[in-house]
Amino acid sequence: MVYDAKLDNKAGCKAIEEYNLKYVINKEEIIKLRKSHHLSQELFAKIIGCAKKTLISYEKGTSIPNDIYTIVLNSLLNKPDTLITLIESNKNHFTTKEYRKIKEQINKSNVISDKEVEKKTYLQNSMAIQN
Repeated sequence: MVYDAKLDNKAGCKAIEEYNLKYVINKEEIIKLRKSHHLSQELFAKIIGCAKKTLISYEKGTSIPNDIYTIVLNSLLNKPDTLITLIESNKNHFTTKEYRKIKEQINKSNVISDKEVEKKTYLQNSMAIQN
């Protein structure tokens, strides 16, 4: 039996690609999703809660998103305003500069208007106070 590392790597990548297409989300959709919001890999990774390196591996198709990231990514694809919820929920994980940059980029993508963001933030804060 002969082992070929290059061939084995190609087979592994193909298996990941097929699995992602069938069960998860393919790499092109992840890239398209991120770019539709005008976000860098670093900021998008922070928003969804993974490391930049992890996001890069998803975008290259060299790894399979775990269940949590699959749910998050599919939620973002199916209901784009989920992005605002994620951003506001993880606001304390961003520097002021990052938060401003994210809001700026999101406004470019027209996910939802500033008034809707303010309303949603107000509602979330009100609900948090009640709980």
